[in-house]
Amino acid sequence: MKDLKESHANPRKKIALIPPQLLFLWDSSAEPWGFKDINSRYIYGNLAYYDLLNINPDTFSIIGLLDNELPSPIADFASHFQQHDRQTIEKKDRLCSIEIHPYGKDQIMLPYYFDKYPLYDKKNTECVGTIFHARPVENSSLPGKLIFNAEPGYFLFYSPDPIFTTGELDIIFLPLTENE
Repeated sequence: MKDLKESHANPRKKIALIPPQLLFLWDSSAEPWGFKDINSRYIYGNLAYYDLLNINPDTFSIIGLLDNELPSPIADFASHFQQHDRQTIEKKDRLCSIEIHPYGKDQIMLPYYFDKYPLYDKKNTECVGTIFHARPVENSSLPGKLIFNAEPGYFLFYSPDPIFTTGELDIIFLPLTENE
């Protein structure tokens, strides 16, 4: 697992260290999945993730790159995504955010939940990177409220700083989810 910690190590060698069960799940899923090393460099992205970003995997590979190196509107938010990766690793827990960006072939502004999870080595002693999974926001009123005159952005579901309690964050988020 030591090789997985090196930021520019051979991506093929790194992907061989991902459990084959996860690769099978991700490859067969219609939802976007991927994996980044502890330095936020892509090690894997399935075809659904490439489609979400409107990147042709036959002509451009995300492997070994950071978010800011991608030909996608999400590149402008790379520093935030790297912060999410670090928080996931530090908290040793899932981080959930709503990402609003132009997605897909038509580059339509859509909200997606992005869940990030830490992945540990075979001995479960050392974090080797973050798994991410994207799924569309399906609450019937929430997407309209999030993307009405929206600019690309994101919402975290727990405070990046201990400024607000969980209850205070719920109150801040409540106006976005109220029915009209």
